[in-house]
Amino acid sequence: FTVARSEWGMGELKNPVAGVRRPKQSKGRDRRLLYDEQVRLMRHCPPDVQAVMIFAIETAMRKGEIMALRWKHIDMNRRVVRVMDAKNSEDRAVPLSLAAVGVLREIPRNIDGKVFRVSYDRVRWWMGKACAAEGLEGLRFHDLRHEATSRLFEKGLSIMEVASITGHKSLAMLNRYTHLQAGTLVAKLDGDTNKKSLP
Repeated sequence: FTVARSEWGMGELKNPVAGVRRPKQSKGRDRRLLYDEQVRLMRHCPPDVQAVMIFAIETAMRKGEIMALRWKHIDMNRRVVRVMDAKNSEDRAVPLSLAAVGVLREIPRNIDGKVFRVSYDRVRWWMGKACAAEGLEGLRFHDLRHEATSRLFEKGLSIMEVASITGHKSLAMLNRYTHLQAGTLVAKLDGDTNKKSLP
């Protein structure tokens, strides 16, 4: 309507949505793995599902990126995985922690080159079952990416470093995925980076 009025000579037109407010952006989820929840979650899941969940926590990769991962994209010597960012259509390099490398070393190579043979539906089903068994409420697979992102900040990585790993393009979006534990911040205030985070 604005273009029609200003550029097409249709000045009599009135924009019917000109007075409508844009809806506010929904509040980001702040669910994190608390205390021993990770251990409790894993003990109810089979090894192939555990591998996907641990890898998600260690890399902050999206579920689609993990499910599509192939061995040709992984450099075990440099401990780096090359990911095609589906949202931004750009490649990014994700560093692999020792725990992530440990997961990969336990997975047998398949002729089709795919790393994880388990389907996302299977992962989601087992995660739901584990949450029900342990009484873990409000936990979804995507929350593992939230947790991973927050842990990267708690390890002392900068905003730019975290963004390069997670693929986030804006600070506002990255902030929605980041919920630091107060105990870790207390340790930093005390100058003790080795101090364990408090509840």
